[in-house]
Amino acid sequence: MPEENPQQTQTPPQTQPSYSQPKVEYVVPDPDSSLFMTYANSIQLGFTFFDMRLIFGEIVDANPKKVIIEQRAQITISYLQAKFLMMLLQSALQQHEAQHGEIKLPPGAADAIEVTNAEVKMPATLPKR
Repeated sequence: MPEENPQQTQTPPQTQPSYSQPKVEYVVPDPDSSLFMTYANSIQLGFTFFDMRLIFGEIVDANPKKVIIEQRAQITISYLQAKFLMMLLQSALQQHEAQHGEIKLPPGAADAIEVTNAEVKMPATLPKR
């Protein structure tokens, strides 16, 4: 039987560091004002090399000649935050559809999204087919 060497030490197995979620506390900074809230049924997307800009608006009037969209809020986020937002929205939609059924897009909705180098615009109205 081989002799044990007391000076030899065993290295503990390598483990992956675990990431634990910190507790998040949401605070409204000024108690006299309230959290800004708005409704949006129109979203425009602008982007630069560094970040993405979401412009939320509300369609307040629409007729065959003109659509009026009041732009209500603009939020700029990093691409990393945009990826987290995409994952969060995808998860929320999957859970909603699992409980309430598939959300069906109107025919032609995906074709109506306009993408340019400067921005992505969702149409105010869908194209006629």
